[in-house]
Amino acid sequence: MTAQHPKTLITAHNNADFDALAAMIAAGKLYPGAVLIFPGSQEKNLRNFFIQSATYLFNFQSMRDVDPGSVELLVVVDTRQRSRLDHVRSVLERSGIAIHTYDHHPDSDEDLTAEKSIVHPWGSTTAILVQEIRNQGLAVNSDEATIMGLGIYEDTGCFTFTSTTTHDLDAASWLLGQGMDLNTVSDLVTRDLSSEQVQLLHSMLDSATIHDINGIEVVITEVSIDEYIGDFAVLVHKLVEMESIRVLFTIARMNDRVHLIARSRRPEVNAGRICGFFGGGGHAYAASATIKDRTLAEIKEELFALLYSHINPQILVQDFMSKPAVTVSTRTTLAEATDIMTRYGLKAVPVINADGVCVGILEHQLSDRAVGHGLGALVVEEYMQRDTAMVAPENDLHTVMEIILGQRQRLVPVVEDDHVVAVITRTDLINIFIQESARIPEFLL
Repeated sequence: MTAQHPKTLITAHNNADFDALAAMIAAGKLYPGAVLIFPGSQEKNLRNFFIQSATYLFNFQSMRDVDPGSVELLVVVDTRQRSRLDHVRSVLERSGIAIHTYDHHPDSDEDLTAEKSIVHPWGSTTAILVQEIRNQGLAVNSDEATIMGLGIYEDTGCFTFTSTTTHDLDAASWLLGQGMDLNTVSDLVTRDLSSEQVQLLHSMLDSATIHDINGIEVVITEVSIDEYIGDFAVLVHKLVEMESIRVLFTIARMNDRVHLIARSRRPEVNAGRICGFFGGGGHAYAASATIKDRTLAEIKEELFALLYSHINPQILVQDFMSKPAVTVSTRTTLAEATDIMTRYGLKAVPVINADGVCVGILEHQLSDRAVGHGLGALVVEEYMQRDTAMVAPENDLHTVMEIILGQRQRLVPVVEDDHVVAVITRTDLINIFIQESARIPEFLL
């Protein structure tokens, strides 16, 4: 097939749902001539048939059939996170690409920088795009109205989710006037469970455990199956409703990936933030992540660590920091610094300048390697890690966990008025998890 050379591409996140599909079609109305890139879906049966039919009807294309060098504008809907757009990486890596985003998810640290970004905390991204269509005085036909309506019904739980807004209802009302077929919508959002799904739901119930995490009851369930079972998020929702669960984290291994789905009805638990640490995202009340190259046990361990550090963090830095801190100066030689760390059994030390201000850290392994290569006479300033995150005694455990989990920083200096008063090490964190009866994450050991 001859490659296409479009100037504008429209796409959404990996494992697209109905809202993503509908939002792409709606965006196509705003960007005439754009090529729609479908990122794929894991839905099955009738839903999969409908999605595949829609991709043919609206002439969706695969990225392998497009020349990335011709693209000048990339329109992204229903996400802004770079990690959820692997299928258009070849476009994102090019310089000079203009980006427009339409989304209803909260901000995240990995959001794309866009020349135009329309983001509202509504129940669906499709409703946002429908408003843009109406603002421009554009019309839609009955097929388009039905698919857009389906996206809104899907992401709002037929207007029962707490994320639903008057904007979603207004958009659906307008689409109904444009010929939305409610019979089709009803057929596709009404989901009778298959025998495999019923069996999986029973497995989720059997494995569910309740944990009191800093005063908040959290249910965690885990399952492992050899093949992907569609509508897994629906099973999670049914489990929440059946058991009246306020906070649920479900971990499921399917094929070679682990799926993490979270639901929260407690303001103290931000599901989107927790899933964000695993490369996923979503809202405070509903979020998910798809994780590769990790085991169920590893993910569960890290999940516990994140929950203890994010939910009602009651432990302050001053409660578990190690003091006094052993430090070295920027003018100390690597040989001297290595001897100090060896003597005290330290894996890293804070580095201070002539005024006693902390300016970085030095890791024992790096220093020892330098000395082994005959560089012991060099000063610490040449080898220290300068971009170092620090905390204050009044900061909480959550802040420390973000540094050690997110940034993989081995040691965290505790400073007051820029002067080091203590440090926090991985050993300190291990002691915290032992005291709190939590499982110690392997990466801390």
